[in-house]
Amino acid sequence: MPELLPPRVLSPSESVFVISGTTVAQHCYGTGTLDEVALADAFADMVDLYPLLGGRIHMSRKGFELRFDRRKSPEVIVADVGDADVGDYVVAGKSALPLGQVCALRVYRFGAKFRLTFLLHHAIADADAALAYLHDVWKLYTERTRRVNGVARLISAPPPHPIPASAETLLRARGYSEPASRQMMDLRPAYRGPESIWTALRPRRAQRARVHLSMEQTDRLLDVGRAHGVTLNGLVSAALVLAEREMSGKTELSVAISSFVNLRTRIDPPVAPTEGTNVLGIAEAILDVSRDSDPLDLARSVVADIRDGLRTTRIHHTAFVRGDIRRALSLVRRYFLLVPMAGLVPTFTAIQVTNWGRVSEFATPDGVDINDFRCGVELHPVSAFIATRGIAMVEGRIYFVTSYNGRLSIDFTDLVTGTTSARRVEQILRNEIEKLIPAKVFE
Repeated sequence: MPELLPPRVLSPSESVFVISGTTVAQHCYGTGTLDEVALADAFADMVDLYPLLGGRIHMSRKGFELRFDRRKSPEVIVADVGDADVGDYVVAGKSALPLGQVCALRVYRFGAKFRLTFLLHHAIADADAALAYLHDVWKLYTERTRRVNGVARLISAPPPHPIPASAETLLRARGYSEPASRQMMDLRPAYRGPESIWTALRPRRAQRARVHLSMEQTDRLLDVGRAHGVTLNGLVSAALVLAEREMSGKTELSVAISSFVNLRTRIDPPVAPTEGTNVLGIAEAILDVSRDSDPLDLARSVVADIRDGLRTTRIHHTAFVRGDIRRALSLVRRYFLLVPMAGLVPTFTAIQVTNWGRVSEFATPDGVDINDFRCGVELHPVSAFIATRGIAMVEGRIYFVTSYNGRLSIDFTDLVTGTTSARRVEQILRNEIEKLIPAKVFE
């Protein structure tokens, strides 16, 4: 029995995700038969390799902390479901971790098709870490299923990884310090006007949608970026803010855009994916968008802002503080008289972009093929209820950008009311991306 690890108190950058009840969700879609026993053994190997995954989150006098008890290790859940629940993430969502648990592995299957869903509490893993863990799940599973002369191959168990450090710990060790104050993005330029409190209180439904380009479309979009000296992230961000303008129906619109930046390779010495939990900074900017805006100019603005933020370490310092709560309180103070005096609430246009980048192929045994990958975040039911029933002050979405099998994917969740549908957002966004790509790709 391995030695019991001491509790690990969560830092502010980790605790914020406990408060919001946020889970990082990864979904692998494929065909083939998965061996339940081998998968369960591989997942147990994962917990041995990464003791972090066997932890549970508790409240203590010091705040939130991880406690480790191997008697309560997470298990693999396998379920036979209908075809739609395997292949359609819009239908198959609503995944959430049980309270306190930090990870879960679930398999949903129908015939030869399956969806393997790996859930990680956002307090212990961001996108970079989550992908590394998922790759190891498949690697360990593949090793478990391989046979040499009819006998399972014996593989010596590697030593367990240490518990990963928080962003604050990693940055302080490299000479960064928390600033006495940070100039947070002022949302006032993204103010779109007052709205009736009764409109803002309308119940909303969470609908998922996706823009999924073909390999040829993705290649052409990359060609456009290379030809004009802008990144794929810049082009996608430009399309997103242009789509927000189109959805608003306004001739001109100011959009607040927050881009999450992986700092692991932007510090010295760099950090491996599983050596840190949420090693993220935030690039914040306001983009003024009109019908005549040049998407390439908008893309250059996004790229230039991120480069400047990294050069000046402005983005690095955002890892120390989470300004969203204080920003919300400052907005309430600034506009609170609208509510009692006129029954109005202020509304703003703001989006968040998390670019997971190119997702490499997963190791799989013979007969198993993974043909698609999707990602996103899930909320604990309490947080989800607040999101769909609370006062809506922000118009905008959180977008997750990935590329798997050479195809660009943009996933998002839209909070819709009445008869509105996330498909409208999907179509408008696709139209904006198509404008960037030579027309012959769509013939």
